[in-house]
Amino acid sequence: MQRPTSPTLIALAAGLAHAPRMLVLFVEAAGTAIPTAFHGACLAVSAVGFVAALSLGNAHLAQVVFRCRRWGLTVAWVVTLLLETLLLGPSIAAGLEGKDLGGVLGSPALRWAWSLGVVLALAGIVALAMIAEQIAHEPRHRCPYCDWRGDSRPALAGHLRACPGRRSVEGLAS
Repeated sequence: MQRPTSPTLIALAAGLAHAPRMLVLFVEAAGTAIPTAFHGACLAVSAVGFVAALSLGNAHLAQVVFRCRRWGLTVAWVVTLLLETLLLGPSIAAGLEGKDLGGVLGSPALRWAWSLGVVLALAGIVALAMIAEQIAHEPRHRCPYCDWRGDSRPALAGHLRACPGRRSVEGLAS
């Protein structure tokens, strides 16, 4: 059996974050009352999934950013860190003030914005983890004469010495 990749684990954690909330949503939409203890358990499982997805996602992005050194991915990683900070800040403030999160956020507009930020952060981190995984396994060096791709400059140099495309271009030039 193949070991799951980091993006797979991140996607599973995101599913763990969404599934309990969706379950509560559909049961309540059907008009069935949900016991308070069950509702609380669903929220706890959802919170664990969210924290796992966001933490694993940012860790995976950091690893790929430092290994591959791609500017676009670096910017995306910094944006996710800023979004995570904006999401955690009110939660920490609520704990310090002895209030619940809704009390710290104040207006309904802020609560909506925070909630949408949570959903976007979760979806974004899963998507970025998948993109980062693809970039991490993409060869970084290409032969200008043929379709060869490799991971290192010495490999490219070795290929160029024997590249049939290069030989045919040089043969036409002489």
